[in-house]
Amino acid sequence: MVDEGLSPSSARIICSLPLIRVSGRKAEEEQAEFVLPKAIHRLDFLPVPEKISGIEKTATEDLQNGKIKWEIKVGTNSKGVNLNGLTLIDSFDESSLKYASAVWKNPETGLEEPIEFTEVGRDGGKIQYAYTFPNHPGKVIRAPQTVIVTTNVKKSGVQGSESFRREIGDCAQPLESRASRYGSE
Repeated sequence: MVDEGLSPSSARIICSLPLIRVSGRKAEEEQAEFVLPKAIHRLDFLPVPEKISGIEKTATEDLQNGKIKWEIKVGTNSKGVNLNGLTLIDSFDESSLKYASAVWKNPETGLEEPIEFTEVGRDGGKIQYAYTFPNHPGKVIRAPQTVIVTTNVKKSGVQGSESFRREIGDCAQPLESRASRYGSE
């Protein structure tokens, strides 16, 4: 829409507005309205979920080099939800795998940034690691986000065997069933 009341040199308007949900309105009715000299401009916004939903974990094997990359996507079913301060906990079998490194795939730049994936305990032969998304004031980390964890395959493991491949598949499953641990309050 062109507002005839604006000249080309003054046509750029930058606004920073807090959006407040009005009770009684449906989420799909979220919008902002700007009244300018000769036109009214309306912007519609998609609803942002209130709870974190959807965690996917996939494994990419590089057994020739003794590594497995685990890609963990958080908030795949709740695009836009705030992840600041959220702690992601993952585990793997310590008898066959050893933690090597972790990165966060920055969705804005596409770059992989190293992160601290901290050991937090053991549970039934599995070692647990955690990463907490930063809680920066003024900077919201929105879902979905991707964390990539690399593990080394221990030589004592059953590297390359069918049972080891089943184990990899099993490790990629439990995270989804623990999704309720990550709901926001």
